[in-house]
Amino acid sequence: MALNPALRLMVKNAHEKYGTESDPVVRKRAEILAKQALEEAELSEMERIADEFAKEQQLRQLSVAAQLVALAMQKATKRELRQILVNAMAAEAGAPSRDSAGSA
Repeated sequence: MALNPALRLMVKNAHEKYGTESDPVVRKRAEILAKQALEEAELSEMERIADEFAKEQQLRQLSVAAQLVALAMQKATKRELRQILVNAMAAEAGAPSRDSAGSA
């Protein structure tokens, strides 16, 4: 497998710094460590992107929930509002709501 130019430069700099050009075992170790450093940097970047995506998804879900609540407050009757509150409390507690239990 060919090394990319950035990795090749890192290995070359390590060889020059530590004088390891002539020892094949040390040279291979330097290549492996340089490649590992690049992979760790890529992994941390991917983890950062995944975290940002998760936060965006969470904000979208909160936004949808807020819109539903606003719509419910505008159009719902008192009984419907009471059922929405019961469902929300049941969902928080992890229990089935009265509405879903009654319709089954």
